[in-house]
Amino acid sequence: MKLNIIIPNYNGALFLPDCLDSLKNQTYNKFQVTVVDNGSTDQSLSLLKRSYPQVHIIENKCNLGFAAAANAGIQSSKTPYVMLLNNDTILAPDCIRHLMNAIMYNPRIFSVGAYILTMEKPHKVDTAGDFYSMYGYAFCRHQGLPAKKQSYSQVFTNCGCAVIYRRTLLSMTGLFNSHYFAYLEDVDLGFRARRLGFQNVFCPSAI
Repeated sequence: MKLNIIIPNYNGALFLPDCLDSLKNQTYNKFQVTVVDNGSTDQSLSLLKRSYPQVHIIENKCNLGFAAAANAGIQSSKTPYVMLLNNDTILAPDCIRHLMNAIMYNPRIFSVGAYILTMEKPHKVDTAGDFYSMYGYAFCRHQGLPAKKQSYSQVFTNCGCAVIYRRTLLSMTGLFNSHYFAYLEDVDLGFRARRLGFQNVFCPSAI
């Protein structure tokens, strides 16, 4: 097994079936799935145990935040690659195959991010990687623009919504800073990788 897909979850029972079913339809299938539940009070856990018994579940007693949940998932396995995936995403059938091909291309690649479109308006871009401003704030690349053909390219960092990381380089950068709780933890991690000379790349064929 080369890949562990980590899905942090907090009261996401409404979204999980579409997300997990899209994983069943992937053309690349050498992965395991870990859902890290942050003390959900909805039907998330019963849904997972009833309908997705193949999914490994980590149960936190309370909401520790996205960053801490992601770290727990990363530490729960030893696969050479780990993928973070939001619970409200749906992957195109060849998404993971394209991401894996991209990250295995060069051992200096720290992360590969997907081309993320908005759910309600799939003709619009949600993010194609992250920018970082000289004023100290980060923002999503191409957000709100019409979705069109993009080029494979290096980006400042990748969004934690749908991204693959190389574990050997994570051992050098360290994991997510749990003080961020949610949001910008992905930018902080990608920034640390860049400072060590590693690359974050955007893969437009992974939708």
